[in-house]
Amino acid sequence: MAAAIAAGSGYPNDLSDLGMDLGVGAGVRALLCGRRHAFWLEIAASGWPHRTTLRIEGIPSMGYELPALHISVILGASLGRF
Repeated sequence: MAAAIAAGSGYPNDLSDLGMDLGVGAGVRALLCGRRHAFWLEIAASGWPHRTTLRIEGIPSMGYELPALHISVILGASLGRF
């Protein structure tokens, strides 16, 4: 599940919206463990099976197609006993 939040300001009618959509995701994580710490690197991808377009109400020519694929690279550290 993913959420898209859009808000506008400076328009005659400022609006915001929240949309929820089901998609797919997968990732891999590499872990380096010590006695009192762990470091990890994760690469993850999320995708949505259909197009989603963000439009400005009242201006039909203005629109932005949201990406169908999102890729994340995450570095992390954990402290404690392992």
